[in-house]
Amino acid sequence: TAALLAAGLLTPAAFGQVQKAGDLLVDVDATQLSEGTVASIPNAGTLGGFFAVTGDNTTAPAIATLGGTKGIRFDGGDYLQLTDAASNGAIIVAPDGIVGTDPTVSIEVWALNPEVASEETLVSWGHRGGPDGSNLSFNYGSNYAYGALGRWGSPDLGWNNDGGSPAANKWHHLVLTYDGTTTRVFADGTLANQEVLGEGRIETHAGTAINLAAQLEGVDGSIVTGGLRGSLTLARVRIHDGVLTPEQVAANYNLEKASFVDPQPPAEILPERLTKGPIHRYTFSEAANANATGLEIKDS
Repeated sequence: TAALLAAGLLTPAAFGQVQKAGDLLVDVDATQLSEGTVASIPNAGTLGGFFAVTGDNTTAPAIATLGGTKGIRFDGGDYLQLTDAASNGAIIVAPDGIVGTDPTVSIEVWALNPEVASEETLVSWGHRGGPDGSNLSFNYGSNYAYGALGRWGSPDLGWNNDGGSPAANKWHHLVLTYDGTTTRVFADGTLANQEVLGEGRIETHAGTAINLAAQLEGVDGSIVTGGLRGSLTLARVRIHDGVLTPEQVAANYNLEKASFVDPQPPAEILPERLTKGPIHRYTFSEAANANATGLEIKDS
């Protein structure tokens, strides 16, 4: 086996290993957690800590089963932030490798969005407000300009340049990569869109929290944006400080796709059928009567 690996005839994915790029900073898997309200979820990545509720009780998401797979269900008001403790912890800020000038990064999520809005947040750090290229918000939205990525300004990107998104109410493996010059987004193992920016276009704000289902704003990025929060479910989240290749993206999708079972479409609503024949039946098909004697409508 070792010889085959060395020769490139087998890959780690063939043995059930998730492909990584650089340090795996964040690794969250909610598929095996118990259902119910979430206070915190441990981060198995190298940053450690917990994705915890940092707002009030109204911002706490829940573990729920969608189709045949569990995930963290956010209702459009909920969010989680990476902290150093499960409760009342301090924020763990996004590290140097994924902030600053042209930082390389890969974000992977398994997500289900029941109804896709123009912009809904999956994962973010940095903050809104400019200058261009200073935010990072990986999105599941339909807007042609920023439905997939919010960088603030022209480095934004949609899943499709004409608008649209991965289909609603289905589990999708969604991936964002940035290699220092080019942004790429993938859906279910396939490249969906890309943009060549060149060097020096990205300067991601440092010193901010890593968030699930929300973005940040304010001068120092300490305010959780009220809108744009995800009304969706996240089952797995991985953040690498390197760049996954298209082959690695496809390998991770193929490795994990069997674990994600889509919800059934709504059952067809059929009209109720009569169990007995009618007692009376009127067809109202008699010829019109213009005189004052009225018209008899016959019971057939």
